[in-house]
Amino acid sequence: MKVYETDNPITSNGVPIFEEPIICTYMDLDNLIEKCKLTKMQSYVIEQLMHGYSQVDIAEDLKLSRASVSMHFSGAVKRLIEANNECSRIW
Repeated sequence: MKVYETDNPITSNGVPIFEEPIICTYMDLDNLIEKCKLTKMQSYVIEQLMHGYSQVDIAEDLKLSRASVSMHFSGAVKRLIEANNECSRIW
């Protein structure tokens, strides 16, 4: 499969050529978070992760186990995926 106009991506302006269509789902995370109505704890965990804190940092801050933070994160991700899939079906 040919990836660039030439063998050198620099002389091709770094723009790849795709011979097959690519389907992407755009996910506007801020709007999606509002739509899926996360719990306060899920929202807090997602917000802190978006700011670069680790699950360990969040657990220490909240005086919870890392497993508890991971559970809140997993629940939030599940809701975000469901909300994103719902938006995709609408389009």
